Amino acid sequence: MASASGRARAALENAGKADQIKIIGFDGQPEGKQAIKDGKLYADPIQFPDQIGQKTVQAIMQYFDGEKVPKEVLIPTELYRKADAEKDASLR
Repeated sequence: MASASGRARAALENAGKADQIKIIGFDGQPEGKQAIKDGKLYADPIQFPDQIGQKTVQAIMQYFDGEKVPKEVLIPTELYRKADAEKDASLR
C-alpha cells in the first residue's frame, strides 16, 4: 500500500499501535478494498462519480434554463467494510 492510508498503517505498525487505531481510507480504490479484506484498513467511504456528474450536469442545465438551482445537492455514499470485501469477487 503506497497510499497515505498505507503509510499510516506502516507508521502504526512501527510504533506497535496498529491494533489500537482504526484507519479509514477514501474513495473505494482497489488497493484500499484489498487492504480492508486483509484487515489493514477498517473501512472506506465510497462516492459515486457517475451520480456526481449526473447531478452536476442537471444543475448546470437548470441554471442555464433560468431555473432555481439548489444551494446544496446531497449524493449518498456507502461505507465499504470487511464484510463487503469478503463478498467482493474482484479481490483475491
